[in-house]
Amino acid sequence: MKPLIIAPLVALALAAGSAGGYFWLTSGGGEEEVVVQTTATPTGTAVASATPTASPSSTPLPGGKAPEGCASSEKAYVDPDARFAFCYPIDMDMEVSTSGTGEGQAVTVMHPLWQDNRVVANWGWVFQGRVGLEPDAPCIPSPTIIKNRTIRELTIDSKVVKACFQDHYDRTRPEVLLYKTIQMEVPAKSGDVVQIEVASFGPSWIRNDIPSEELVTRILDSSVVY
Repeated sequence: MKPLIIAPLVALALAAGSAGGYFWLTSGGGEEEVVVQTTATPTGTAVASATPTASPSSTPLPGGKAPEGCASSEKAYVDPDARFAFCYPIDMDMEVSTSGTGEGQAVTVMHPLWQDNRVVANWGWVFQGRVGLEPDAPCIPSPTIIKNRTIRELTIDSKVVKACFQDHYDRTRPEVLLYKTIQMEVPAKSGDVVQIEVASFGPSWIRNDIPSEELVTRILDSSVVY
């Protein structure tokens, strides 16, 4: 069985101003290409030579582990099959969507595509992950130009995993930074895998007076994988 590739963030490259985007879900040996259409949106921040900060903040927002430890400013998402849980900020624009994958349920928590400085968290449970099967794991392929790619160790729910940090630039305008991602796979006690991908968008990388990297860090720090 081929591992599920959870990659709706490719569709989020719509921030570059295109009218549509693609993402792939591979499950049960099959591959499906999904086309997402939306209204053209403003472009990302033009960055020529500066290296953007991709790593999470060392001083995360207050709060504990999901679901009981979520702060009063947060909501908890708990997988219906009790495979994972995480906290995410209460925001009137924050959207939660789920989809069946054939192996379990995937969930995406995100601000609307047309908004600036949005944050996205994408989760899914699979029988078998990419790590150990693909040379670039845990990095997910992207149609954008990848810069500043690094693989670092992060601790998720007391589990040390390798995380892929990538900055995504516009193919037609290589100086334009579109978004930043962190991708990883966290082993579950059952021996299966939870795939996690989080992303942040500009142009200011601040939402509600909080740096995007702190919002991303808080989501990861609150995570529980059963």
